[in-house]
Parts: sequence; C-alpha cells; structure tokens
Amino acid sequence: MMMFDVVQAYEALRERLPQASRPINAAALQGLMAAMALAPMMVMPSVWSPLLWGFGADPAQPELDEAQFNQVMGAVMQVHNGMQAMLGPQRETHLRPCYNYQKACSLQDFCVAFEAGRRLRAAQWAELERIHPAWFEPMARAAHGEEGTDPRVLADSVEVSLMRLQQHIHGRGADEAASLLALGSEAQRLEWVLDRLLNLDNQFPFAAVEAARTRKPEVAEVLLQRLQKLAADPELDDIDSSANGHDLAAALLAEWRDARAFEPLLAMASFSEPVMEELWGDSLPTLYMRALASTCNGRQELMRQPILNPLTPAYTRTSLLQAWLTHLLVERLSTAPWEALALEVCAGEAMRLRSQPERRRNSALLSLTVQDLLSVGNEAARQQALQWHAEGLFERFSLTMEDIEQAGDASELQRQCHYIYSAEGEIAWWACYFEHEEQPEDWEPEPAPIVRSGPKVGRNEPCPCGSGRKYKKCHGAN
Repeated sequence: MMMFDVVQAYEALRERLPQASRPINAAALQGLMAAMALAPMMVMPSVWSPLLWGFGADPAQPELDEAQFNQVMGAVMQVHNGMQAMLGPQRETHLRPCYNYQKACSLQDFCVAFEAGRRLRAAQWAELERIHPAWFEPMARAAHGEEGTDPRVLADSVEVSLMRLQQHIHGRGADEAASLLALGSEAQRLEWVLDRLLNLDNQFPFAAVEAARTRKPEVAEVLLQRLQKLAADPELDDIDSSANGHDLAAALLAEWRDARAFEPLLAMASFSEPVMEELWGDSLPTLYMRALASTCNGRQELMRQPILNPLTPAYTRTSLLQAWLTHLLVERLSTAPWEALALEVCAGEAMRLRSQPERRRNSALLSLTVQDLLSVGNEAARQQALQWHAEGLFERFSLTMEDIEQAGDASELQRQCHYIYSAEGEIAWWACYFEHEEQPEDWEPEPAPIVRSGPKVGRNEPCPCGSGRKYKKCHGAN
C-alpha cells in the first residue's frame, strides 16, 4: 500500500473516533515515526506509543474499546512501516511526507512530533547533534513556527536534513565526509568533489554537494561545461557515458541561480522525445522545468519558439510552458503574456487532435496547459475547455467536467511552481540513490498474490499520490 493510501486510511479512522480519543494527526504521526526510523538505537513501541495521544508530560489516555484500540495501532504500524521504508536502515522508497500533498497536514506538526520523538532518547542523539547542529536546525525552526521563511524553502531544508541523517546513521555518509577530510591539498579536494558530483553511484553525494558550495566558482564552471557538452551532442547512444551527473549539475546551477545554465538547458528542448526521456525521464516536468525557471533571469521570451514549434515533443512543450509560468509567479509578474501564449498553444493542439482522432489518447499538452490556465483564473480557457470536452479531445479522466467547472486550484499551482532552492531537496530522494543489497544472479522473488488496496488507477489518470503527473509517469512507472 502506498503511503498516500496509508495516510488517507489513518485520517479516516481518526474521524470515526470520539474527539477526545483521537490520536495525533497524520503529519505528527509521520514526524514521530521519522524520529523512530532515524534513532541511533531502536526505540520499542512501548516507549513511543504514549506519544500517540499527545506530547505533554502526562498525555491523556484514550477511551477506546479493545477493537478500536487495535484498529488504531494497526493503522499506526502501517505508518511506522512506511517511514521505515523511507528513512530506515533498509531504505526502499523515497521520502514523501504527507504535508507535501495533504492540505490538512502541516510541516510544523511533523517537526513538533519529530522533536518529541528525539527527546525519548536525547542522550543517544546528543553527540551527533553536537557534531552536526545544522542538520537539526530546520526541524527546530519549523517546530517553533518560525515566521519570515518561505515555507517551501523550510520544507526542503527539513527533508534534506532527514535524508542527510538517514545516510549518516544508516548509510555511508560518515565515510564520505572522512574521505574528503583525509585529502591533503585543496586541489585534491576539488578533484574529489567534482568526481563525486559527475560520476554518481547509488548514494547521493551529500558531502560533495556541501563542499561544492564552498568552491562555487570553480565547481560551477565545470558543471556548466557538462551541460554545454550535452546540449551540443544529443546522440542517444552516447547519453549513458556523457550525461552522467547532468541532473545534479542542473540542480546545483539552478540553486545558485547561474543564468549561464539557461541556454544549454533550453537548447535541449530541440532534442527528440526518446532523448529527452532518456535524459530526464520523470524529472522533465520537475527538475528540468524548475532549472529553466530558476536560471531564466527574465529571458522567458526565448522559450516562445520551441513552445510554438509543433515538432517539439509534447511533454517538453508542457515543461517549457510551466517553466515560463513558474518564473512569472515566483517573481510576481503579470501572467497575461503567458496566458495568451498558452491559449494559442491550446488552440493549435485542439486543431491537431480534431484532424488526428486516432491520437486523442495523447492530449497531455492540451489538458495540462488548460489546467494551468484554469488555475490562474483564465475564463476564456474555461469556455474553450467546455467545448473541447464536449468534442472528446481530452483523455479520459485527465480533465473532467467537474475540474473545468470548479475554480482553479491556485494553491496546488503555487506548490508546483517554485524555483530550486536546494539541489538535495530536488533530487536526493530519487530511487536511483537508494542502496540495495545485491542479490545472487539466480535469485528470484517469491510470487505473492496481488492485493489491490483501492480502485484500479488507469495509466493515464492522475496519480493518487497528488504529484499532478499521470499515474504511468509517476508511481505507475514501474
């Protein structure tokens, strides 16, 4: 069962319980279980279970019968197991706290509970906190409800700290830092940093990224050359050898707002769909889009030509449009020029779909762009969308009549449309950075019956995790 489903089931159970007997909310439960997953030594359920009903000195005991109590503990253990899979010694999936996709869940609740969980074994955490205080600062700031900080920046900082702790406590993060410190000269350290950034393995190079920030001019020059080389040589056969590290290069240059990265990134928009798929995969509408927006520096008009070019792959055009919109929203500029361009793109795409009925299953450019237009309150797009829906131009479930008639979800758009504030926060959670034990060549998993936890999700339907992407491009990719 996906964590999204586990959180939904837990919150539904809470709502059915008497108000006075409800356990902590899903965000707080995830925060508490994050502290348990990262604890330097195992904490038994008998120690942490009293915190399920509050973090005061004497939490109120629940008035639940045996069946209700067992239901609560069953739901709690599912969240516990999910957080172990995200942050425990045998990390199996990426970190995705519920405050990222559940409006009722807050970062503050998560961090208050995380800090309460750490206090259960304060002595065990003390030495690590003394050596690396910066890893604990974001959680403390969020727990105290610090004002004046961009919530997205603070959330990124919290998630980076959690992943950094996971690697240090359960991975080989301490070895990485020791390797850097053991090098004698500054030239050797720079060489080590660049090697770790551009020749990635199955663990995110946190130590190298931290060191890169102290050597920004030299490192940025090398990362930029990597992107420029890739932009000049889009041969698919050579991608595996020449493109390694391009995603981290893009993320770091975007974090540093290095405007020089915009041109090679934009040049990649001319690549064919197979090449872009190989290079960016599922990160096309996230990392690639945000890297463009972060390095745009007011040059959004340069994206107009590839956006209007029908030969540009549909998902690339969508990412370019979203990069343009993201830049306008972050910089608090008028979206009117973007809206006019987006309507022009939609009109052309609708014409194409009418003339090629057999290709209506591939209407992502139209449906995603209309969703963004609705989110910024464009009434002309709403009227056109009603007509296009009646003509059957949208893929099934990609944009329903209810979506069109309801007011656009500006909060969801704001959540998606932001710059890259931290390279680690953008990509360190990717599955390629998980460490897995190698299995023997003749090993095969034992077959297990497939049990569906909810209604079947079509490959072209929105992913139930709330990412905004299609299921086949998100949790259904594998």
